[in-house]
Amino acid sequence: MADLLPPPYSFGVDSRFDSWRQNQDMVVQHVVDSEHRLIMPVCPTGFGKSLMYIVSALINGGSRAVILTSTRALQDQLKNEHEGVVVDLRGKDNYPCKMLGGYSTCGKGPCNWGMRCPFVKDGCLYYDQVKKAMAAPIISTNYAYWMNRGDWGYGDDYTFQFSTLICDEAHELPEILSSFLTKEIIGSREGKGIKDEIVESFPKSKSGIKEWIRHWHKTVSSQYEDVSWRIKEEGDYGKETLDLAHFLQRLWESTSFINHGIEEDPENMIVYKSGNRITSSVVWPYHYTESTLFKGIEKVILTSATVTPKTIGLLGIDQKDVDVVEVDHPFPLENRILNYIHTIGLNYRTTDMEMLKWLARIDQILEDRLDRKGIIHSVSYKRQKLIMESSDYTQFMIGHNSRNTIETVERFKSSSPPAIFVSPVMTTGYDFPDDEIRYQIIGKIAYPDTSDPIIKRRMQMDRDYAPYIAMQRLIQTCGRGVRNKEDWCENFIIDNNIEWFIRKYKSFAPKWFQDSFRTVRVKKRSTPMKEDVPKPRPV
Repeated sequence: MADLLPPPYSFGVDSRFDSWRQNQDMVVQHVVDSEHRLIMPVCPTGFGKSLMYIVSALINGGSRAVILTSTRALQDQLKNEHEGVVVDLRGKDNYPCKMLGGYSTCGKGPCNWGMRCPFVKDGCLYYDQVKKAMAAPIISTNYAYWMNRGDWGYGDDYTFQFSTLICDEAHELPEILSSFLTKEIIGSREGKGIKDEIVESFPKSKSGIKEWIRHWHKTVSSQYEDVSWRIKEEGDYGKETLDLAHFLQRLWESTSFINHGIEEDPENMIVYKSGNRITSSVVWPYHYTESTLFKGIEKVILTSATVTPKTIGLLGIDQKDVDVVEVDHPFPLENRILNYIHTIGLNYRTTDMEMLKWLARIDQILEDRLDRKGIIHSVSYKRQKLIMESSDYTQFMIGHNSRNTIETVERFKSSSPPAIFVSPVMTTGYDFPDDEIRYQIIGKIAYPDTSDPIIKRRMQMDRDYAPYIAMQRLIQTCGRGVRNKEDWCENFIIDNNIEWFIRKYKSFAPKWFQDSFRTVRVKKRSTPMKEDVPKPRPV
């Protein structure tokens, strides 16, 4: 079929984008022509969403667009693929402060507390990038930065105007908004600071929370004003003073949020203490969708492989107000199959003997696939450790912690077979095309953490909330390894709970994902056997 639009590069993107992938131009045309404010392109993983929404924004010439991403990896990808078209902007902590000689970031620069800085107009790495962004037609930033910018939006209340908002990985929006609206106050190990006093004085009854937070917000505000005055009026920007100002600023933001929530939205607010930590958040974020996320912007594009009517409902949006365009998967079905191999059903009652069967199944899948690279999705760091300590192939395994994820991903990508990446967090934000991975083992359906009181309350109010989140994670995980038409990746899931899960909650998945699910025929026996595992696809 002939393309609906000229090649992508004719709209201003890089010349290497010389043709459209299947249905890309159709979705661009739909987005541009839509008269709805909210447009939801449901595009499969590997569809090329970034090119779609960037060209859509460029066609709307003369208007400024902002792209929001949920991970640094996604922002890096946009920066690398669309440099010259999209200007990358990040929070102040990503830029060294010239006033401080580069020993700290702009996030701790004295200008944050009213002191005049000679580099703000010219020479500051952060503000120079802001100016560059303000002159560009398209900006890429992260959700947290955008939601913290009270002066960005559309309408009389905003200094910097945008007409198009693009929300990538939109299936995560309810969680992204909830995370932004979650504040923590954590006591120190020494137990001698103001945070310790706040935590220790937390009331035993719910009725005392209002007076408790009112008192501490007033106290923190006073201390914050004092240190801000020292910086601005006395010119004290020594390291100790700036560290204190930064500390009190974060604490003030937390007490301010809790105080406001208890006053204005008490039924939707949860504040609880666990150990030396106080956590506050909203049960449902929909009261804040417009004021914090959409900000009056005229056209909002919500795009993801797995965004569904359920997502929209969690944001407090009526489905009739959204223009949904869903496209078929452009990649051959046989290249993206999810194979279920009967092994064990993982839950809190799983025995040590059953875990041995689970570990054995992982090794059975690995045994004939040592000529290629793959990922094991452990779902938790505890299971990651178990796999890496128990497998016969531990010498080929690469793991990571929460602090070195990006560096470890790059190390894995540059490794040669038989490299095996074991991770609990590769569900979204990272792509592994072609030979970077040829198989994935999904150890367990990834439900949200039910020990969290906020998650627990949501599940009590909405029994479909946890399975909805789990389905989104499963779909996103399966899409990590198939990024173009010729690409392929064998996906295996070895949690028996998938049998009833897929049956019961298929409405939370697009049809193209439902079609990709296969049950591998296995003989019922007490011990998993290698003969149950499909032969590897030739590399």
